[in-house]
Formats: sequence, C-alpha cells, structure tokens
Amino acid sequence: MHPVRTLTALLAALACSLGLSRAQEPAGKVLFDPAQPGAVELITANETFGETTFAVKDRALDISVKAGGKSSFPGVVITPKTPWDASGFGHLETTVTNNGTKPIRANLRVDNPGNWQDNPFSASIVTVKPGETKPLPVIMGYSYGKKGYALKPEAIAKAILFIGKSDVEQSFRVTAIRAAGPAGEVPYVDPNTVAVKPAGGQILGGPAAFDPAKQVVARGGAKITASDAKSFTVTFPAAAGKASVLVKPVTGMWNLSEYLQVRVQFRNTGATPVQPAVQIESRGNNAVSDVFKAEKPVAPGATGEIIASFIPATPWQGANLPEMLVADGPVRDFHEHQGGTEFKSNATSGVVISADAKSGAATLAVTGIVADMPPRQPLPVWIGKRPPVEGEWKLTFEDNFDGDKIDLHKWNLYSHQGDYHLGKATAWSKDNVIVKDGKLLLRVEKRKAHHNDDPNQPVSDYATGNCDTFGKWTQRYGYWEARLKMPATPSAFTAFWLMPDRGLEYGADPKAVAYGESRHFQRDSTNGFGMEFDIQEQLSIWGPNRHDFGFHWDHYMKNHKSTGNFGGYFQPDAEGFVTCGMLWTPGRIIIYQQGREAGRWECPRVGSVPEHIILQHITGGWETEGLDDAQLPSDMIFDYVRVWQRQDLASAVDGPKPNDGGPTAPAAPKAPEQK
Repeated sequence: MHPVRTLTALLAALACSLGLSRAQEPAGKVLFDPAQPGAVELITANETFGETTFAVKDRALDISVKAGGKSSFPGVVITPKTPWDASGFGHLETTVTNNGTKPIRANLRVDNPGNWQDNPFSASIVTVKPGETKPLPVIMGYSYGKKGYALKPEAIAKAILFIGKSDVEQSFRVTAIRAAGPAGEVPYVDPNTVAVKPAGGQILGGPAAFDPAKQVVARGGAKITASDAKSFTVTFPAAAGKASVLVKPVTGMWNLSEYLQVRVQFRNTGATPVQPAVQIESRGNNAVSDVFKAEKPVAPGATGEIIASFIPATPWQGANLPEMLVADGPVRDFHEHQGGTEFKSNATSGVVISADAKSGAATLAVTGIVADMPPRQPLPVWIGKRPPVEGEWKLTFEDNFDGDKIDLHKWNLYSHQGDYHLGKATAWSKDNVIVKDGKLLLRVEKRKAHHNDDPNQPVSDYATGNCDTFGKWTQRYGYWEARLKMPATPSAFTAFWLMPDRGLEYGADPKAVAYGESRHFQRDSTNGFGMEFDIQEQLSIWGPNRHDFGFHWDHYMKNHKSTGNFGGYFQPDAEGFVTCGMLWTPGRIIIYQQGREAGRWECPRVGSVPEHIILQHITGGWETEGLDDAQLPSDMIFDYVRVWQRQDLASAVDGPKPNDGGPTAPAAPKAPEQK
C-alpha cells in the first residue's frame, strides 16, 4: 500500500466528514522534498549531543536516534531558506515509517517566526508500531487536537520531526512535507470519544430518549424479552453466574460529572424472587464503581431501587513496595492499591445490571435509570477546629483572609520556580491575588502579562494569581486543611499542595545544591526524602465532585515515581465548598475530604523533608477541555488555610521564617563554597 495514497485517502475521508467534496478540497503543495537538490542542507539535528543522524534514501528521509540519549526530543529540524507559504491550505502532512524494534511516538511541529516560549506553532503526534507506516498531519491552529496558536500559513519558518527518549536505538523514515486540505480545517472528532450529558441525568424513563435496540446489550446468557422507549425486560437464566445486561449510550459516553450516584429502578415480573446488582463502568483499565446489591431478594410483582454511588465504600490504600525505596530506580507510577475507585464519571461507558437467579430463572423489568445527587450529610464537628485524630495538637498556621489584602509575611505572590506554571500558558501576577469578603480569590483572566510581573520574563496571554509560603513558613509533619471552592469554567487546573523547602542552608537559590552533604539535593527537590504532596488537585473536566490526591518523589526526570488516586469523589457543602485535609506523620499520609478518609499511604518512603504550601489556579492540565475566553474571569476561592502540629513531632524547622513582607521570599546570604 503506497503511503502517500493512504494519507490522501485518509484526509479525503476527513474532508468528507467535514462536508467537503473532492472538488472543494484544494490540491496539495509540496513544501519540502528530501530528494530535491540542496534539501539536506536545510536539515539539522534537534539536539546538540550527537545522538541523531539522518540521510536521504529512496526519495525519503531516514532518521536514526541513539539509545539512552540526553535529549528529550531527538529528531531533526528543517529550516527553509525562505518561509514556506501554505496559504489556502488547512494542514501540513507527512508519513512516518517505523524501521525500529519498538513503537515510537512521532511528532511534527510547524513554526512561525518568533520566540518558541510564546508557542508560535502547531503540532501533532502519532504512535507508530515497528514496520508500520502512518500519516502524520498537523492542522494549522491546533496542537495535539486542541485549539492553540493561530498559525500564519504564509510564514512557516521551520518544521521539527522528533520522537521521545528510548532505551534502544530508533530508526524511522519520513516522506515529503506537503500542504493540503481546505483552509479552516478542524480536527476530526471520533463520536465514540464524545461524552454527552444526559438532560437532568435521566438515562431511562421520564423524558429521556431511549433506544433499547441500540442501548441494551445482553451478556452471559441473559435475554431481552420485551422493550420500549421507557423500559426493557431481561430474563436471567437459573444459576445465572455472569449473566448481565449493559445499558450504554448509542455512541460515545455519558458525562455524569455533575452527579455522585446512579439510581436504577426495577420490577420483578417473574415467578421467583430475584436479587439484582448494579455496577457502573467508564473508559479505562478496571475503571468501574463498586458493586451494589439489593439489600434482599425482591418478591415477584414487587418493585425496588438500587443506588450505585461513585464514592467507594472502602478508601484508597496505596501499596508499600520495595521498589518505592530505590532512589535510582526507573520511572514508575505505582498503581497497586486496595480500595478506592478508578471510575471516571465524566467518561461513563455504561450501567451493568445483573441478578442472583439461584432459585430459578428470573425476569426483571428495568423502568428507570437516573444520575443524581444524594442527600447532603452534615460535616463532622471537628472540621476547621482540630485534626481528625487525637493528640496534643497546636495550631501553627492560619489565614482566614480577613481584610482587603494578602498577608505578605505569610505568602509569596511570585513563584521562585518558573516551571510551576506548567508551560507558561498563565503568568503569575499580583493583581490576580484578590482578598475580599473573608476569602482569597486566585483569578484567571484573559490578559497579557509577564510571568511574576517581571518584564524580563515571557509574556503569556492569560494572568493568574499565585500564593506560596516558600522561604516564609515551613513544617515537617502535622495536619494541613483548607476549605476551598473550585471553578466550573473549562480548562481550570487547581491545587492545594506542598513542596519541599530545606531552608537557607541549602542556598538562597532554590536550585543551588546543598553543601557539606554526602549527597547533593536541591533546596526544593523531591530527591532524597523530599516529596510533592498533592492534597487536592482538580481538573475542571472532572466536574465539581471529584479531585485527585497524589505523591511524587525522586524528582521529575528518569527516576520519577508517584502514587495516588484520581477517584477522590466528595459532595460539596451547600455553598459549593469542599474541605480538604492531609494528616502527615512519619511513614504515613491520610487524605480527608469533607471529614471522610478518602485515602492513605503507609510506606517508609513517605517524605520527611520540611514542606511549604502552594495554592494554585492555572489553565490546562493533562486532561482538559478547550479554554473559553467568554467564561473568564474564573476564580479559585479559599475560605481558610490552617495547619496543626502534634507536639511530639515538632522540630526547629517548623514555623515562620523572618522575612521583609515582600511579594516573594527575600534574598538570603549566599551559601559558602563547597570544599
């Protein structure tokens, strides 16, 4: 199969999906042909370590990358002598053939002139298996499927073809780069990846449109014996075992992120008692809820209801594995755990209904399925007043955000590390830290701003507020708690989290190495026994009732390790706030949501380095919707932040540090030179 024809066919199909005929689709235009004279002169390696080699062969460009290299993005840069003009077209394209022994993730990035930190490019990625050839199109104005920089097609200054690091040598081939497709193209969206919110949470019954022929699948011997738009009847054979029915959307998924439970209503239309059970499924590996059974068998003719909660009955408990203690071990996310849930309400793929039919074949009419919220339960009386466990505790940090300005003896407005704002999509600015009505507001707004209000820093299209206590307050062990309200605007990424601060003896510069130590750690590094503690981390695409909690160690590069849970479901209080807490004692972490234990991790690797507090509201994240400027400004709201210390765990590193009350941690004496 000729790769170029394959790509043309794929893109023609895409054009048809957009309602474009072949007559409407512009003819392609070759921008770079490896076989043309002088083409090799336009190519350089996308790194300086000598890891990438390339050569033209059979009218294509062969690229090889050495194993175990230092570069994160090995590949090639193609820089035309004059910018390419792709006016009138919608995308640039090439094909990639993997001639190596392991899959590669091939990227194509096309740039306009300008500073790369301003992101003047569009990009795309494709996974290619060994021996496989795949098209790699980049739709102008989009990066990795999401709307981004408005690329100017008449000024393509360069193209970058790259892969990721590998432990084996990689070899791949790319063909010519062409401009093709109609101007104004948008990425194709697979309907099977779309999550729809059912009106009022109603899936079956009431006003819900329901097609049993397309939405009910019998499994394991179950049979659908009757159905209409308002109900269906299923017969489970005697000793049913794994017999069940799956109720699913016609296509795609349901987005049930606004809810915390699914109620299934039924009637026993058979001659024998039946005890139904319900479980909810979502996209992902083992991404299911708990199984919920009727309390007792339902008699013939009787009706019943099962409530399947998203909140797991047993809190998440992380593993304690020897590999967690290997400081130079490979990158690993430790998914091993007990309890908790992997269910994702925003990607619900179906509702499974089964039945215990041991006493004979059973028949069940399912008359209603609806997602909703449970009655709100009162919060424990200790919340906000003390830690959740007994002990001799002392309140060591408190900010109720009274008055009309932030307390700069407690908080920095500017981050000491530029990469804390993840890709510079949003810049920190003092004007976006707002204190009013007894609340702290970290506000994201559409406004060009220099990061940290520093004219020497890059400019972002969005501004937000930062608050952290680096250099002003730290504590090792204790109980941290915040009452907070997360924004509902799309693309919000919020967090209440901790990072190490080993103190001035590690240098005023947080990136300066320690002195007088057998091992050299950065002041705020998660190496050694430093740790990132994510008490609350939320992406708005998950909805208002779920956030994650997690722990990261051994830095963020080749030895990075982590554990945690993305299924932290909770019910906000009547004002929309959730109270999040973390109990940290030697070798143990317990996470609380609304006073309920949501997860714990007991392991010798639990951090023991003093930590500072970070309050965050930025845009993006690893799972997100497109940002909607019309819904800005967007506020992350904190009612209070409080920390307690148990007296037998208190140490000299705890508490406030002398500072001048400036917007960032003050300069400190330079660490003595290492001897």
